[in-house]
Amino acid sequence: PLGVVLAHELFHVLADLGQHEADPANLMHERTDGGNTRLHDWQCERLRKVSTAFKLVAPVRQRQPRHPERGVPLRLAPPALRAGLRRPGRAGTGNARWGDGGGTP
Repeated sequence: PLGVVLAHELFHVLADLGQHEADPANLMHERTDGGNTRLHDWQCERLRKVSTAFKLVAPVRQRQPRHPERGVPLRLAPPALRAGLRRPGRAGTGNARWGDGGGTP
């Protein structure tokens, strides 16, 4: 269970926490046997907060809008492909989907 061992050790580093859990199903139990892969909610929250605060990980960015037919990010699509497309849910468009308001992108 090398992956479980690595995840266990990475948690120590990224969460800045040296303690182990008594629950044998928890990833942070002192023995890693491959079956202990669970984390408590508070452990996940600490991992996220501490690792982001110390800039050990970057926050997840929102996905960029993609052209509905070509699948390329709109910022990379040629202007001819962007013509006539509106962002979903923009105020005043009355359309929560890509396209010209005709119901299909």
